[in-house]
Amino acid sequence: MSSSTATEPKADEAALQAFAMQMRGPVLTPEHPGYEEARLIWNGLIDRRPAIIAQCSGAADVVDAVNFAREHDLLVSIRGGGHNVSGNAVNDEGIVIDLSQMRGVHVDPSTGGRVRVQGGATLGDVDRETQLFGLAVPAGVVSTTGVAGLTLHGGAGHLRRKHGLTID
Repeated sequence: MSSSTATEPKADEAALQAFAMQMRGPVLTPEHPGYEEARLIWNGLIDRRPAIIAQCSGAADVVDAVNFAREHDLLVSIRGGGHNVSGNAVNDEGIVIDLSQMRGVHVDPSTGGRVRVQGGATLGDVDRETQLFGLAVPAGVVSTTGVAGLTLHGGAGHLRRKHGLTID
């Protein structure tokens, strides 16, 4: 499918350029290199074409993207790790707030091993950092699954009988 089938953003060109300038991460529209790859998710049956993909690099980018979407009445989807079966991580004609570049994981041994995870982190990212401390998180079983989506939807894995679901 060619990028010419995507709808133009509802925001005017000047507003879109101003938004892109304030973001640290890239803002992609159908004519940008990387757009085609950025709109894809794990479920290859989903073929949606957002008008804008805001690839956030941190919390300030997320706030700016949410505010831009609100100001321009855009349909919003959030893409975490991109392992999205239902396709809700992308939309047609709106904005995708893409957290996939925000994959930081921090283990704090002083709190008994509390783990802080950014919105684009995958289970593989979490496993890599927690294993260093001899820890495991009750999570799913596929390393490419995004932590945010898994957590918000329950999170069944091998440790669930003893330690509960990820959401617990």
